[in-house]
Amino acid sequence: MAKTIKLVFSGGDSGGKTTALNYSAKHLKELGFTVLIIEEFATHFLKAGLSPSLLKDTAAFENTIFKCQLYEETIIFEIADKLARQSEKNIIILIDRGLCGIKAFLNDDEFQLILQEHKLTMNDLLKRYDAVFHLVTTLDGAPEYYKKAHRIDWGREKILKNEEESKNAWLGHPQFKIFPNIKDGKKIDFKEKLKTVFRAVCMHI
Repeated sequence: MAKTIKLVFSGGDSGGKTTALNYSAKHLKELGFTVLIIEEFATHFLKAGLSPSLLKDTAAFENTIFKCQLYEETIIFEIADKLARQSEKNIIILIDRGLCGIKAFLNDDEFQLILQEHKLTMNDLLKRYDAVFHLVTTLDGAPEYYKKAHRIDWGREKILKNEEESKNAWLGHPQFKIFPNIKDGKKIDFKEKLKTVFRAVCMHI
């Protein structure tokens, strides 16, 4: 029976998650798959001029992101399920930072308040997705590839701390895979990193 496959791309600052998502989408489409994309909501807000510093409330900023992403995910998941039934083919959804990723920007109490507001548990969030691919920030192991994105006011220590918090946000997911920049003491070329992620994607479709 055809189904909807939901894959999350997670990662630290400048880890390559969005690039890997777009790379995977391109190649999946070339293989004939129907691919739907849910873009990162923080990017939309930041481009619009909204930021935690402007709102002076990080928790409120992240809660707004959570609400918007939960709403869009729910709609797209429903549409994808309908398309899968009609076409009798799997529909693939690629998600740029799933809902659990918001946890990396809040303390435990703040995140629990968001879950309570929406009558959800951490396990509810984890079960929404079939697999999670985490791309480690290039600042950790491949600084020559590092490009400051939205975290332009963050120093190295804070970026690396958020990298760990981003990984910890997904602990407990049975299909959580980490893609580092160094393996067996050797640096991984960024193009090879993208190919490795795509091979992992293909294992879930």
